[in-house]
Amino acid sequence: MTVGVSVKRKEDARLLVGAGRYLDDLTASELLHLAVVRSPHPHARVLAVDRRAALAGAGTVAVLTVDDLPELAGSIPPLVPTPTIRSYAHAVLAGPVVRHAGEAVAGVVAEDRYRAADAAERVRVEHEVLPAATTPASALARGAPRGHPTGPTILPAGTASWSATPTEASPRPRWSSRATSSIPG
Repeated sequence: MTVGVSVKRKEDARLLVGAGRYLDDLTASELLHLAVVRSPHPHARVLAVDRRAALAGAGTVAVLTVDDLPELAGSIPPLVPTPTIRSYAHAVLAGPVVRHAGEAVAGVVAEDRYRAADAAERVRVEHEVLPAATTPASALARGAPRGHPTGPTILPAGTASWSATPTEASPRPRWSSRATSSIPG
């Protein structure tokens, strides 16, 4: 391979004529599909998960929460571990508290992906919405709500400051930001 020279691609022809194979194209006997029920709230306590309507649907096999699979309350390790970021827990399924909008609360297993998606829409999750820091500035304020009780979730170790100013050349206000951090351990 030479720098600056195009690499000859071998897969384009089959992709362009619709002959590509993707994971979604694979089938196996007795294959089940999973749809994920996610929290719409950035910070909330999960009070109850009502799965009855989902389980009543044809083809629905199971609706699973962290109560059913406690091992999924364990943490997914960071993709790229670094000594400058505090360790934190990021569970596969949220336990009693969700810490970001979109966090997985339940998994719905069904005979096909369409039935799984339909059943996921029928799962009802009762939340108690908790205070959330929704901007960098509010997250850095003294006494700000924390998604994780041990401290900040994504800031590197050290103290932190954040500032934003509107860009004047834009007809619509746009913001640029600069962040520095050094939060003591």
